[in-house]
Amino acid sequence: MKYSKIILVAILVAVLSSCGGKKESTEPEQINGMPAMKTEGADSAAVRKLVSDFMEQVIAKEFDMALGMLSDTYAIDSVTGEPMPLSQSVADAYRSTFKEFNITDYTIRQITFSDYKDNEVRCEVVIDGAIPTNWYFKPIKCVGKWYLGMRDTSRGDRPMHMDD
Repeated sequence: MKYSKIILVAILVAVLSSCGGKKESTEPEQINGMPAMKTEGADSAAVRKLVSDFMEQVIAKEFDMALGMLSDTYAIDSVTGEPMPLSQSVADAYRSTFKEFNITDYTIRQITFSDYKDNEVRCEVVIDGAIPTNWYFKPIKCVGKWYLGMRDTSRGDRPMHMDD
């Protein structure tokens, strides 16, 4: 009888301690030590606005204004923590591309957040009103602000996601 009560108490303690469940964490989720990006809300809205403003400038053939919105998201200033402006040679190459293709429309198809510096926006652009293709942007968040760059295959970038 004495052993039955001890066993019953041990079982009761074990059951009660296992029913506590997992406590909810009040800490934000983290990826590689940085707060996780939100795929909805302020981060998504800010990135959508950056891409939309940029594409509207390209469609309006305001190439200098569009280029002024892009940053070199690979070169971060060690003092300010912000991305550097595009080099003149990169800006000239983009300007030539923008002039060569008559971009008439665009649709943001996908936004993928991985961490503060490895994100992607797939934007379907329409050339001459009929030919669709994809442009891939690389938005990064530095010092609490979003900056827009373009993915660069010469630097090893490949689209993170294939077309749907």
